[in-house]
Amino acid sequence: MNSTESRLLVGLHLPGTYTEYPGDSFVDIRLDKWGRAALIHGLLEAGAEVLVSRGNEAFTETDVLGGIVKSVGDGVELSLGRWEKGSVNVVRNITAVIGGGVPEMNHPKVRKIASDKLNTNIFLRELGLAKPFAPWSPGEDLSAAFDVIPDDEVALKPTSGKRGQGVVLGTKAEVAAYISGAGLTGAFLIEQRLRTKPLEGLRGRDPVEQEKIKAARSVGLASELRAYTFGVDGAEQSNHFVLRVAKPGTEKLGDDEWVYIDQASVPEETRSSARAIDMALQQKTGVRETHLAIDWTELDSGLYVPMEINAGEPQLVYKEDDPSTAAVHVDRVVKQLMRAAVHGV
Repeated sequence: MNSTESRLLVGLHLPGTYTEYPGDSFVDIRLDKWGRAALIHGLLEAGAEVLVSRGNEAFTETDVLGGIVKSVGDGVELSLGRWEKGSVNVVRNITAVIGGGVPEMNHPKVRKIASDKLNTNIFLRELGLAKPFAPWSPGEDLSAAFDVIPDDEVALKPTSGKRGQGVVLGTKAEVAAYISGAGLTGAFLIEQRLRTKPLEGLRGRDPVEQEKIKAARSVGLASELRAYTFGVDGAEQSNHFVLRVAKPGTEKLGDDEWVYIDQASVPEETRSSARAIDMALQQKTGVRETHLAIDWTELDSGLYVPMEINAGEPQLVYKEDDPSTAAVHVDRVVKQLMRAAVHGV
């Protein structure tokens, strides 16, 4: 069995499975997605070794099947083997919780709050940041849940899920009619519907990005402000903001476009709230390194409110979409993983 004792070993754990083993190495071009090749480059330059694993069946009680990165070119060449779990300093994990004592980022305690919309709203309510909401399951009194929401327009959401999957928007009567014929199962959340209008006050990073914002505002496209957090770097909370703009004809942001903004145009109150959410989550869970994507929208009053917290593997900006933003994100994730590798999650 292989082990690594001289250097920090940082794992990148991905969905799927290893199904074939062509010799003792292979090139997997899928690692170039989501900025992972750049992330691997950064970790290698920071002095870590990088172990890539795929699918939770790669982990046993004592070891992990994966590949140590040999080179990064058009694809990523790996040296396959079994590696002692105890030799892995930290794993950046996009899949379900690995468990079994592997130090993961994000930690399962963080995911338990952020991956369940009910838990997220309860957590935000403790901070005074939650919009009106009520848990509901098929067979329960729907009117009692509706009574919690002061407005007539509501959002019905599964407590788990992503990118707008399963979300139903409408008046209480419209949502009730949908529920009566939908044959729903599982746990849901009924929230006050917030219309994700173009956020005022934000400026584009340059004239091209500013024109995108103006165009979105001119036709009222839905948008959200995404706050990426990368833990605490020194004495400062490390975060970065981008704007998500929906495609015409939809209020859901499952298929959206990034707009790159002037970071100084983000209201200080929102910056402070993003820091407060991250710090409160760390204090509540006892986890020192959290990597989040917090989505915000704007109320009619002009106040920005958090919509949800994402803590799986928040999608970084792609290098091919915007090299400078991608470089910022990769640099901060590399620093965070190296901190976690040295000090623990």
